[in-house]
Amino acid sequence: MRAAVAALAASLVLAAPPASAGAGGAGTAQTGDARTGAQAAADCGTVQYSKPVVKRKKVRRNGKWVRVKRKKLKRWWTCEPVPQPPGCAQPSSTVGVTAYDVTGTRYVLSRPCVDAGLVNVELRNQGEDPHNLYLRPASGFDPVYSIPEDAPFELEPLGVEDRTVPLSAGQWYLWCSLLTHEPDGMNATLTVG
Repeated sequence: MRAAVAALAASLVLAAPPASAGAGGAGTAQTGDARTGAQAAADCGTVQYSKPVVKRKKVRRNGKWVRVKRKKLKRWWTCEPVPQPPGCAQPSSTVGVTAYDVTGTRYVLSRPCVDAGLVNVELRNQGEDPHNLYLRPASGFDPVYSIPEDAPFELEPLGVEDRTVPLSAGQWYLWCSLLTHEPDGMNATLTVG
């Protein structure tokens, strides 16, 4: 039995295709895809599947043949493509953010969605207090953009300032970093498609 298993393993090793020593470097297999393994893994999400499997077989017990059911749970994982955020219904590369603080602190966006790439973000302070605007991806912390981008990082009441920033596709979180403005409701989410 051991000899048969060893022979099978040896035949599988000999039958395996050799690794290409092409553009990917020595000892790396080329799949025709220029992306690295980390980039390919970022494009998909791991999904686990399972299903019950019943195996029926005859076994010998106490000299008699008996039918036996063996129940197992078969599990496997696949890499499913992650859905991309939908594109904007009305493509635009400009978004206006208006800050209000008279009847509660809040941001109002001129549109809920912009196209990915360079986006002109305009902050209008319609409140009685100074405000600012910070942007970051909803899933992380970097990069962080601020308006105004120079110290003291505050836009005076009735002031207007804009900045063009590169935004990648996904959800972006916007907030005011002054005092307790963010927990009081001065935050918003912008979809970049």
